[in-house]
Amino acid sequence: MASQFPFFPRSPASGNSFNIDQAYQQALALHRGGQIQNAANLYQQILRKKPEHAGSLHMLGVVALSSSAFGKAKELLTEARRLLPQDAGVHVNLALALAECGLTEEALQCIDQALALNPAMPAARVNRLALLVMASRYDMALQDAEALASAGIDHPEIQINRGIALLELQRPEEAARCFEKVLQGTPQHAKAHNNLAKTLIALDQFDAAIGHANQALSIQPHYPDAVSTKARALVKQRLLPEAELLLKNASETFPPTPALLLDHANCLIDLRRFKDAIAQVERALAGAPENAVAYTVGGRALAALGRHEDAIGNFDKALSIDPGLHAARFAKAASEIDLKRFPQAIANLKACDTDPSTLLPIQMQICDWQDFQKRREELGGIAIENQRNPFPFLAMLDSPETHLRIAQAHLEHLNARQAQLVDFLRRAPGKIRVGYFSADYFHHATTHLMMELLDSHDRERFEIHAFSLGPQRYDAAREKVVQSVDGFHDISGLTDKEAAALSRSLNIDIAVDLKGFTMDGRLGLFAERCAPIQVSYLGYPGTTGADYMDYVIADEIVIPSDKQRFFTEKPVYMPHSYQVNNSQRVISSRQFTRTELGLPEDAFVFCCFNNNYKILPDTFDSWMRILQAVPGSVLWLFKDNDAAAENLRKEAERRGIRSDRLVFASRLPADEHLARHGAADLFLDTLPYNAHTTASDALWAGLPVLTLAGQSFAARVAASLLTAVNLDSLITQTQQEYEATAIHLANHREALTAYRTVLHAQRSLSPLFDGRRFTHDLETAYRMMVERHESGLPGETIVVPPWSHTGG
Repeated sequence: MASQFPFFPRSPASGNSFNIDQAYQQALALHRGGQIQNAANLYQQILRKKPEHAGSLHMLGVVALSSSAFGKAKELLTEARRLLPQDAGVHVNLALALAECGLTEEALQCIDQALALNPAMPAARVNRLALLVMASRYDMALQDAEALASAGIDHPEIQINRGIALLELQRPEEAARCFEKVLQGTPQHAKAHNNLAKTLIALDQFDAAIGHANQALSIQPHYPDAVSTKARALVKQRLLPEAELLLKNASETFPPTPALLLDHANCLIDLRRFKDAIAQVERALAGAPENAVAYTVGGRALAALGRHEDAIGNFDKALSIDPGLHAARFAKAASEIDLKRFPQAIANLKACDTDPSTLLPIQMQICDWQDFQKRREELGGIAIENQRNPFPFLAMLDSPETHLRIAQAHLEHLNARQAQLVDFLRRAPGKIRVGYFSADYFHHATTHLMMELLDSHDRERFEIHAFSLGPQRYDAAREKVVQSVDGFHDISGLTDKEAAALSRSLNIDIAVDLKGFTMDGRLGLFAERCAPIQVSYLGYPGTTGADYMDYVIADEIVIPSDKQRFFTEKPVYMPHSYQVNNSQRVISSRQFTRTELGLPEDAFVFCCFNNNYKILPDTFDSWMRILQAVPGSVLWLFKDNDAAAENLRKEAERRGIRSDRLVFASRLPADEHLARHGAADLFLDTLPYNAHTTASDALWAGLPVLTLAGQSFAARVAASLLTAVNLDSLITQTQQEYEATAIHLANHREALTAYRTVLHAQRSLSPLFDGRRFTHDLETAYRMMVERHESGLPGETIVVPPWSHTGG
């Protein structure tokens, strides 16, 4: 919060009655003497006799302002300004009330009106600086601070607001000097202590920050912003419950400001107490009904509950109040992304002047490649600088080293890098307890892959738990998971610390994270240590960059030995493919004709059912050259959204291929989706994010997959799967080889027939589709992990020996 001070008139306004004038003069004297309530009573008596007494309206507005009744202050001061349009002081105080109500732009207009009436008015100039800070116009604020210094206007508030601007411009050392300068002259300056505390948080000096916040509160016990500052320092120290209790007590001890209530709401959101957060937002809006930030925070809570339409309504309300509030526009874009309204989300992100590392992943969802082509060389550096989620960049950059650096930068942003030190007791003899942590225990690709594994674990030696991160969805797949495990735990409403404590109370030996950086992943709870051994598997095909994740389940293809250095986890090399599969998946008996699928009956059909964001221009260039070389052939693609389909058609035309040679497949039930693979001739893979589940689906359905192997984990998954089914001849190493192989197969269908014959046999022979064998191999890996841990040995690369048993 910027530092402001109200303007106090030097003399009483005139009135028609001597008694009113005398009463008003007495009220002002009481007000200046600190007898605020007595003064307010006199102002109210005057207004009962003369409802339009401008001075009393003005000063009651100042009383409301000082007692944090900002909505009331705005109402009173607006009326006072109507009666005293030439009084610069009224404009100044109304500006302060508007700012506290979240109406920063209106407040700036008001302060500029005061300066138009009295250009030399110090209160107006100093408060304009404060409002520029509140409006996030930090460069302009620094210019105003320099102008005030040049004019010889010296006030602690100037240094404080200059320091705030410097802090927001990522110049914390300079900011600290501003606050220290104030404290040298005024050691008991509460605002200076508070803002120095904020600066120390930015410098990661959390204990010192709490010390200065405490000093601010000892000087000014009812100082909501200092409470918020202390709470933020506690949050940085991963003490969320303590921060929430501090904010709760403060809001109940003294009249809370909207800012304090909203800080409490944000803390409750971090604690996943979304309904409680909404209650705090409602309290804030009761006192400041036009507070744009309140609607934004409320929208965030609603979005976290999955109520995206309601959330968007809140964000729209915030933007109607403050069109320049980027936080609301950015949050609205996030909800639009969840609703797959990608063009609208892109428009909102562009309006925020969002950096490319945020915008490009959304543009890739609709195959809008223009900015990607311009930015691809610098994209990794921008993502690292802005600490972005690494997941989208698996599809845009084929560099394990860059993926590691982005992951580590993002962990800093999540405040989830430092592992919590926990002393685990030596495990008792008996079953190894394994906990699988996922947000996808419903009809989802990960759950379908995992289902046979959960059923097949040896219950004589293993106890299996499923931890559901949420949001909770109830369907047949979830019910099957619940029935397949020894314990199912909904931890969606627990904090990371609480969820980790639950896992430890259940004596989980191995915690397996199935999410990583994908949607609804919660790496923070692994930072709290769910188990003595923590493993990354399946959901996120890359390194987490986290020192508290001990192992990653892999194979020698997805993580070659020369790429191990780009993983903070130690690889566990499975003897065949790392990917678990479900050999019980049902393929519908429905016989699709090509005509009903929109495909030409006699054409060669290339297909790719990968998500559209995985299609990069280089891959699409190859596909169009392949179509050009195979007359009459078509490319059958999955349609994730209409905008992507339209853009892909345009890109085909741009490359000289008729758009009707692209055919789009809509979503179908899983069994029917598997069945329709029979209408295709060859699956063309993407790079650098391969087909993963979509590749194993194709192979299970008997459709050959052609891949181009890359450098990163995500770019080598299809190669792993093809090796496991003895089709490594479909793994290419260059773009030219990839294209030539596709063209050759289209012109030599007998080769494809041979591949289909191999796949038909591999359904019963390949370890890729042998759930029992995979479960045995994974259990061997788990035992090897536990043995190392019990021997006091650190994690090390584990090579799982193949299971020799071939019986039924």
